Amino acid sequence: MSASGVFGAAIAVGGAGGSGGAGGTANGSQGNNNQGAILTSGAESYGILGQSIGGGGGSGGASSAKSIVFAGGDFPALSLALATGGSAGDGGSAEAVYLKNTGFVATTGNGAAGMLGQAIGGGGGTGGDADGSANASEGDFNFTATVTHGGTGGGGGNGANATGVNLGLILTRG
Repeated sequence: MSASGVFGAAIAVGGAGGSGGAGGTANGSQGNNNQGAILTSGAESYGILGQSIGGGGGSGGASSAKSIVFAGGDFPALSLALATGGSAGDGGSAEAVYLKNTGFVATTGNGAAGMLGQAIGGGGGTGGDADGSANASEGDFNFTATVTHGGTGGGGGNGANATGVNLGLILTRG
């Protein structure tokens, strides 16, 4: 915040958000996840689940600039405020997921899944907010200007291949 008799200016800039981390490879050696028997029961239960999920990008920092000028008398009053929100971080990328079943998998329950593989990139962060105000008064001539610009959002991370190989038997009910 700035306060003066003739001229005042305030400038604020929000900080940048960090990038999301990368998801790791799930079963990179492409080994067998199940050679025996897997039995699950209950809502949303999984027999075999493999995931690689990138982290979300951080949000940009908010900024606020405020300038107030009281000139008083024969002088002009000039007040300026500029605020820029911080840029967001990008989401992290996923890596490959490989699932293999040569055994028996049985799941029961609402939303149950026998085998599920996902490789999901993280979402980009949100751009920072910007808020500004300028006030000039009691001058012979009063001028105010306020400029605000929100930060840019981050880009989403890339997904990757998810491969599921079933050479056994998978039964799902529910």
